[in-house]
Amino acid sequence: MNRRRVLRHAAITATVLVALVAITLAALPGIARWLLVSQLSRTTGRQVTLDTLELELFKGRFGLRSLRVIDHDGDGTANNEGGIKRWLKLAEAAGLNADEVRAGTGILPATRFAVNEYLNIVRNGSLLEAVASSLTELFSRDLISLRMEKMRQHYPWLSGGLDYFEARLTQAPEDAKFAITYVYEHAKTRAEQELAIQALRDKCDILWAQLDALYFAYVQPGWPPPGAFLMKEEGA
Repeated sequence: MNRRRVLRHAAITATVLVALVAITLAALPGIARWLLVSQLSRTTGRQVTLDTLELELFKGRFGLRSLRVIDHDGDGTANNEGGIKRWLKLAEAAGLNADEVRAGTGILPATRFAVNEYLNIVRNGSLLEAVASSLTELFSRDLISLRMEKMRQHYPWLSGGLDYFEARLTQAPEDAKFAITYVYEHAKTRAEQELAIQALRDKCDILWAQLDALYFAYVQPGWPPPGAFLMKEEGA
């Protein structure tokens, strides 16, 4: 009798444990997704969404579906298109083909090199260096306001494509506030402070390299390299 009772209790316990494990495994992707989104939002200071997190525990793999940084990717609704789509609208207002812009057709080699170098800072450096490199945003709000004023004055046909810059008037100060706070709190040692300073210097060099390349190709002496974008003559 006692043996039957022990076996019954063991069977019930095993059933409960199996059920708990099954429930935990079923709920784990949702819990991990919530934790990942929360941590990314806290780390980056930006709103982040993730449609699905796929876990393969026994293979040690996971997959992310539709991970979005809302500022840039949008949220899939008309209310928040995101910076990438707004940038394409600006390109179309300038008379460019959005598909070619998205594909990077005609990009100056120096511009491509500079952008890849910025990716290298973020990819290979520390999180502190990546955040510090964005501190150029500290000065961007006034520059964006001036840029929009001059664009409307000299290129009135662009007025319908300036949503990207309109959004940056509020986003840039928010990004700058997050960045300066993060650097202040995490660059504790002199070595860490030097890393942050160098990252910002590197970012400024990258921006200047792009401007120099544009000036050389399209202003003075006006020598665009093979494969670069060429402005079409009116009526051509």
